[in-house]
Amino acid sequence: MIAKISNFKVSFTIAFSVYLIGMLLSSVIFFLLNINEGELSFDNDLGNWFNIFLHNFRIHIFLIIGGIILSIPTIIIVFINGTVGGFYLTQSIIIDQYQDLFFMVMKHGIFEIPATLISAGISIQISSFIIRRIFIKEKVLFKDLKIWNPFLIMTLLTLIAAIIESI
Repeated sequence: MIAKISNFKVSFTIAFSVYLIGMLLSSVIFFLLNINEGELSFDNDLGNWFNIFLHNFRIHIFLIIGGIILSIPTIIIVFINGTVGGFYLTQSIIIDQYQDLFFMVMKHGIFEIPATLISAGISIQISSFIIRRIFIKEKVLFKDLKIWNPFLIMTLLTLIAAIIESI
């Protein structure tokens, strides 16, 4: 099982599944309880594209570093992000504000969410490497980690999201 997690697609799928579970759980709770928090507001005054990029890039680095402690903080943060995303999606549907959500948030979120999930996937790969190397005593090398291409893709997606978010 741990050897399969070292495949990036599997790691990304785990991260995506955690996000999706958080999103679905949040949506179901809000729909079942018919919670209406009122009109949503979307604050887009977060600074220029470079400040937004640095802010989000630091978060992604934090998620990746979470791999050192078996991705526990990473999984928790991805789950919480999913629940918040589920809340916003559900709330926007309940109050018929979903067009605002898509035009204000999802125009950059379509790049930022995958970047976050890629960061989590990298974290899970690092955890897999540590488990295999330290606990299972496999002879895996640091060069066996296939994280550089996903890291570059995550950086590019974060940059695109920051530019779009600053517009």
